This record gives sequence, structure tokens and C-alpha cells, in this order.
Amino acid sequence: MMQPKETGINLFMVLFKEIENINRPIQEYFMRNLDWAYKTLTDEIFDAIANNNQKQAAKELTAIRRELIKLQQITAVDLIIKFDPEWPGLRKQEKDSRPDQFRSGMVYLVMDRLDIIIEFLVNYKSIPRIPKKI
Repeated sequence: MMQPKETGINLFMVLFKEIENINRPIQEYFMRNLDWAYKTLTDEIFDAIANNNQKQAAKELTAIRRELIKLQQITAVDLIIKFDPEWPGLRKQEKDSRPDQFRSGMVYLVMDRLDIIIEFLVNYKSIPRIPKKI
């Protein structure tokens, strides 16, 4: 049976799950995995741009952007509320939350990479096609 392809978005989700699991320490190769998730996702984005017409590429990039924004707004924000010592008022609502400066910092590192990709997707404009007959 074939294994599902690891997508960049799935790799970012795995990173957030690793941060969330307080029963296990953050692995020493976390930054390598973050770099791999970033590279995989950017490769997927540039493949979508290079291998599709403008309309199809725009459709794929919009879908990726929506998934990333959802991942950032739901998962990342939940983890910030859970671990960031600067948010004690919101943390009272979370049952299993406790301040953890290290895990909070890891969330911000992952969010920073997501921000870079989302900003690119928001600002990306394809090169207009030049008509064959002028």
C-alpha cells in the first residue's frame, strides 16, 4: 500500500503537534524539520506556478493560502494561548495550558515561516501573457 505524500502543510501540522505534546521534549532536529517543511511547501508553490496556466496556478495558490491561514489562525493561535506567559487571562480558559517560554518560542518560529509564505502568496502577481498578435 502506498504512503500518502507528505505535503508542506502536513509537515507544518506535524511541527505544531510536536510543540503541543507536553509529554515529550522537542526533538533536537526540530529546526531541520522546520526547514524541510518550509522547503517542501515552497517547492509545491513554485511547482504550481511553473506547471500550470495562470488560472489553474491562481486557483491552487489560493487553496494553499487558505489552508495556511486556517492553520495559522486556529492551530498556532491556540498554542500561543496555551504556552505564552504573556497571555495569562486567555490561558485561564484552557484546561491543560501552562506557560512554557520555550514551546511558545517554537510556535513563533513556525508562525514566522508561515508568515513569509503567506505574504508571498498574498503579494504574488503572475506575469501577464503577451498576446501572439500585436
